[in-house]
Amino acid sequence: RWQSIRWAAASAAARIGHAEAVPEIAKMLADPDPLIVFAGAEALGDTSSRAAVGILISAIPAASQGNELPAIVEALGRLTHLKTSSDPKQRRAIHKQWSDWWAIHGANATIYDPETCGVIRQL
Repeated sequence: RWQSIRWAAASAAARIGHAEAVPEIAKMLADPDPLIVFAGAEALGDTSSRAAVGILISAIPAASQGNELPAIVEALGRLTHLKTSSDPKQRRAIHKQWSDWWAIHGANATIYDPETCGVIRQL
């Protein structure tokens, strides 16, 4: 029940607070409970915030339980309309791919909101 409440609160904060909610939601990515990490990643994908992209990328190396990495990659996809593998065995390569892209394109990348439809391309 507590997990569901935190998930709902993070989701609402992301859609209402956008960038202002990112610092609080980002704390969820360090939680020992994989469901809370999953919920935090999902919520960050709903913020429409450039800051959320960097935070999600930095969380990739630690995403080792359950569906943490797929949630992070999916959230990055919603924000950037780009996709990569979400296979935990490729975590290092995925992190490098996103980090390299962010270093080059981060300042000028288009950041999408969750309601924006569009073509999602391979990174």
